[in-house]
Amino acid sequence: MTKIQILGSGCDKCKKLADNAKLAAERLNLPCEIEKIEEINQITAFGVMMTPALVVNGKVVSSGKVLTADEIAGFLTAPACDCGGQCASSEAQATDSPCCSGAPAEAAAPCCCGDGGAEKGSTSCCCGDGDRTKKIMTIVLLIFIAASIVFMAVKRLADPFASSASPVETEQADFPGTK
Repeated sequence: MTKIQILGSGCDKCKKLADNAKLAAERLNLPCEIEKIEEINQITAFGVMMTPALVVNGKVVSSGKVLTADEIAGFLTAPACDCGGQCASSEAQATDSPCCSGAPAEAAAPCCCGDGGAEKGSTSCCCGDGDRTKKIMTIVLLIFIAASIVFMAVKRLADPFASSASPVETEQADFPGTK
């Protein structure tokens, strides 16, 4: 049985994604379990930073947008390989890889993103490398945070007396000879 999980706060977009997932499963006559996950800790455990997100059989296949029933059906009918559902895309299906050929997983050669096909992240792999994008975004965010901290430290060093003097001391400094 296929397990579909909808990750989100319960907003209208999350509800629409759940409705579209149910419609896709009904159209395919696919027995499935649909679970809505609204707890933020459970959502972040999937590595999802934008909701709504769609998880099929434990793999995040989409986040940050509401997929149509047809798009979801593509993920539900994709070969059972470790592609994160990317084999359902039209670009992936245009390749000669057995992972994306539409052949049943048992008849196909080892999945292109699994433990026998092309190396994960290579250009010959139909499944892409979503982890690379996440790593790049994380690095960019960390660089931004580090730059902000350095900027604040440099600003503080350039004017060390800006926040150390109390208002009373500042007033007395304006009037020489008063104590």
